[in-house]
Amino acid sequence: MTNFGEHYNEELAQQEIEINKKTLREMVGAFIVLTAVWGLAFGRFPTVNAIVFSVTYAISAGFFIASVILFFKADPSDERMKCFFVTGICIISAAMNLMFSYHMVLVYVFPLIVAVQYKEKNVLWLSYALEVFLLPVSMIVGFYYGICDLNLLLQGNHTRTWYLSELADGFARIPFSKMPVVVIIVYRILPQLLILFVFVMIIQHTIGSMREDAYRIAELTYRKEVDSATRLYNKNKYEDMLANYYTMVERVAVVLWDINNLKEINDRMGHGMGDKLIETMSDAIYAQTDSRKKAYRIGGDEFVMLIENPEKQEAEQIIQNVRDKLARHREEGGLRVSSATGTAEGNGIDILKIVHDADERMYEDKKRGKESREYAMFYSE
Repeated sequence: MTNFGEHYNEELAQQEIEINKKTLREMVGAFIVLTAVWGLAFGRFPTVNAIVFSVTYAISAGFFIASVILFFKADPSDERMKCFFVTGICIISAAMNLMFSYHMVLVYVFPLIVAVQYKEKNVLWLSYALEVFLLPVSMIVGFYYGICDLNLLLQGNHTRTWYLSELADGFARIPFSKMPVVVIIVYRILPQLLILFVFVMIIQHTIGSMREDAYRIAELTYRKEVDSATRLYNKNKYEDMLANYYTMVERVAVVLWDINNLKEINDRMGHGMGDKLIETMSDAIYAQTDSRKKAYRIGGDEFVMLIENPEKQEAEQIIQNVRDKLARHREEGGLRVSSATGTAEGNGIDILKIVHDADERMYEDKKRGKESREYAMFYSE
């Protein structure tokens, strides 16, 4: 199955599009929470610097709006989209941490969880790298303008008992730190980055396992849906797509091919020659496939291609492209192949009728015989 890698990559790309949709929904939820908290800040609950938080909120809003526009305007499978989304999640998390300071320590796990969904270690490490930069910034700014963490304001890292003993006589003799930024770095930033690093190491192993599972699932799906001899989808996949997919497509064009004289070739020259004939034909058809144009082998010598929302005369152009490729193959010393063809187009909801019409036209073409064939069938040992 020489195109399994292509099939696997297509599956991953489709999964990534779905994950991008999910990430956008998660970003919407996080931004709604941030917006609610921003509104509370102007009511002095909690007591924070509303101006600083508004600037942070504006930056988050800019990334959020840009993410929404990017998702609906750009290619949903673009590799850069996931990086942009993860960056937006990190910025929103930093905004929350800035305001709530030590109360929002675990918010930094959220971007890592989002990154895990992509099943790629580089996305996970991008998330961590952004947090290495944003966590110190949000903590230091939050220390001065967010909810004050008294334990960081005081000098040292004393226990509860020590504080109680100092306050026992009603007079506090607790010295204040002259270097709060150093205290924040030593007692808050470095430990939390270390914890996040441990999370990253654990999660990257999870990603590896997830990708291995995805590969095995894709391989099983590929074996179930693809005809191993031709690399085209098989009849089971064809019937499933007719019933559950193409009926929801706005416009569909159907192209059918039926190889001429395959039975006679098998009888006269053996099935090995017939297999080569099928391989030559399927290669020519496979070369025309892409995300909109999928081809299926639905019988021994019968092939079908379904085109989603076809352009004008696209089906006829595909038939001609297949003929041209077969002609070049013949000129290079390969087999000479001819086939009957039929095509029809209509609304996806009428897919069964479209297939029926294409099938009738194919058999009409086959009856006309040599009048409709551009290439005569010729075999020699």
